[in-house]
Amino acid sequence: MPMNFASNAPETVLWDLTFQIQALLQTEGFLAKIPAFSETSGGSLADFLKDWADKIPPGTNWPAWEGSVSAPVLLVTDSLTPEENHYARKWFENDKLRVSFNQTFLIHLWPPLTDDDSRVYFTNLIEQLKPQVIFCLGPQPAAKLLHAPSSIDTLRSGEFPFAKTPLITTYHPSALLSLPPESPALASLKAHVWRDAQRLVAKLKSVVA
Repeated sequence: MPMNFASNAPETVLWDLTFQIQALLQTEGFLAKIPAFSETSGGSLADFLKDWADKIPPGTNWPAWEGSVSAPVLLVTDSLTPEENHYARKWFENDKLRVSFNQTFLIHLWPPLTDDDSRVYFTNLIEQLKPQVIFCLGPQPAAKLLHAPSSIDTLRSGEFPFAKTPLITTYHPSALLSLPPESPALASLKAHVWRDAQRLVAKLKSVVA
């Protein structure tokens, strides 16, 4: 059914959130790259990951995960340098929100797959991990998951469902790190990110409640 993606979006915007389940993903070496992966994660996840091996382009490295597979938030982003990772952590690990980033977030970089296959992959991954919230850094991963316009303002306008899981989007840390420290634009983006971080934490609390 046509859905109004944002207040200023045309009614003709469609979200294609129904995908055919396919077997896709990785090599056995991929499992060793997941710090939190262990036998306690269950054989079903290991089997799921191995089923994706055929879709990985030859010679392509699968991005390592960072965090716990039982984390309530699946953080999806195109890329994340150590500096950007550290910067994003400070949005939550502070005196006001007091969120443990390592326990709360599982970071997953965008996989080396087509957009269609990536949506299928994340749909299946979410079925396995059952995170409470998806958190996208930057508009591109959110837009690709939702089959939506890549407008950061549109994507930040609310939470949207992907694989029956609420998806929240904020700016990528690089957008803030690229600005001068005293820039009014930086102050504005920090305010936006702070509201998004508060919204994410509030959503987590509401799900737990």
